Amino acid sequence: MSTIEIPLNKTRMKIAVVLSSILILYGIYLMAFVAYSQQVMHPLLMIGITAAVMSIFVFSILYNLKKIRIPVGFIISDEGIIDNTASTELGLIRWDEMTTVKVETFAINSKVLLVYVRDPRSILDRVKGKKGRYVRNNMKVQGTMVAVTSKTLIYNFDDLVKEVKDRHKTAIEKKEAISAEVIVNNPE
Repeated sequence: MSTIEIPLNKTRMKIAVVLSSILILYGIYLMAFVAYSQQVMHPLLMIGITAAVMSIFVFSILYNLKKIRIPVGFIISDEGIIDNTASTELGLIRWDEMTTVKVETFAINSKVLLVYVRDPRSILDRVKGKKGRYVRNNMKVQGTMVAVTSKTLIYNFDDLVKEVKDRHKTAIEKKEAISAEVIVNNPE
């Protein structure tokens, strides 16, 4: 089988960068011209609140610019999958580490590919610091650390699900065939 490299949907990220930039500029306008002329709250309080909200948009810009630089969002290979769609970057998750691959629908028509693994601790050990906290939160909310939303990649989501499930099934069958062959060849 061949390796499939699926790019990220960078259009959504670019839109987020542009919108965040516009909102930051509006925040600067509020701090520079509106804060001292309004009568509702103290100007320094308004500047503080505006700066706090603007910091969220700065984080959004930095996060999306980082994601735009990633050339491939999801890789399906003979060894397993590599998920770069989230900020966790878990690395290679081998087919034999996976137990279940399924799709769930959240919110309004938003499908999510969920990949469950045998030993989440071994994968969690790969991720340190803030990324580790993010992965643990993902585990609490969705029950798995690998969750790929349908709008993250430039690829037909149903084809992605079919490809991952087929390759996972093939890898499991191959492993079982090898185990059965070893048992037949080495009876004790």
